[in-house]
Order: sequence, then structure tokens, then C-alpha cells
Amino acid sequence: MGRTRQSFARPFQAMMATLLAIGAVAALAPLTPAAAQIKVEVAFSGLWWGYEQLEGMDMRNPPPMTTRATIKEWDAGDNQWPPHPDMVDVDVTVAAEVALKEPVEVSYQYEAKGRLTAPKKIVRSLIDLAPGATQVLHGSINVMGYISHLNRPKFVRVTTRIGKRPPVTADLPFVLGD
Repeated sequence: MGRTRQSFARPFQAMMATLLAIGAVAALAPLTPAAAQIKVEVAFSGLWWGYEQLEGMDMRNPPPMTTRATIKEWDAGDNQWPPHPDMVDVDVTVAAEVALKEPVEVSYQYEAKGRLTAPKKIVRSLIDLAPGATQVLHGSINVMGYISHLNRPKFVRVTTRIGKRPPVTADLPFVLGD
């Protein structure tokens, strides 16, 4: 009998090596990260005077603020411009490429004297989005209420937390007069 008997160990080892290779590729294959499937944008705005209202305006008797202004920096160096409303509105736009149904929380903190204050919630809800949908979450921050208590913050930080995902932050810097 010129035939030799092949050991069962060899095919088993080959099969195990193949399975381990497939497992390693599956483990290392880039999964679509949840962060890439959800986009979060934060915008700051508030009511202010329009340009036409500012012309010749009497600051002792100002007209009502009726123009929504986007704010990139809360600058109180001048009474009229750039906008620095007492109440800053926060709009958090969440866009999802996939279905999303998770709790969401938006909070803010001031940076004062090198430290962040305790977070204060301005939005707490359940976000429920279909694939490709967006939702805007609205909140407000009473900036002047904080500053009027002799606080001189450098910025306010808005933090958005969706489920267990990493938080998304956005800062609104302050320029305070003397």
C-alpha cells in the first residue's frame, strides 16, 4: 500500500488558520464610526438692532431689537456693534445618515478664573431621526445675567451629548470692556 495516511491535524490546522485570518480581518476592518454617521453643528445667535436702526439711535431710548444676528464672538467693547445680546440663543443641528433614537442633552459652562463652572442643562430630550433627517434643538443662555454678577468669563462652552457617543463642544468667546 503505497498510500500514506494523512493526519487529521493538518487540515484542521489549515481550517483554523483560515478562520483566524478571517476573524482578524473582520476585527480590523474599519466599521463605519457612529460619529461619522451623525453630524452636530452649534450656532449662536440673538436679537439685536439692524443697521438701519443703529443710524442716529439714541442709546438712552433704544428701539426694540428685531434682527436675528449670528454671533461668532460676544464682544461688549462697543454698545452698538458687534452684537452682544443679553440672551444668547443656541441652535444645535443634528443630522443623521442612519436612523437615530437616543437621549440628547445640551448644556453650557462658563470659563471663569481658569476653571469651568458646573454644567447647566438647556436641552434634555429624546432625538428620533429617520436616515437622512435633521433636527434643530433650541436653548438659551442668559449671558448678561452671569456677567452682571461681576463675573468675567473668557468664553461659554456648549456641550452636546447624544447617547453614549463622545460629546461635541462649541465655544463662544467673550470680549469684555473695561
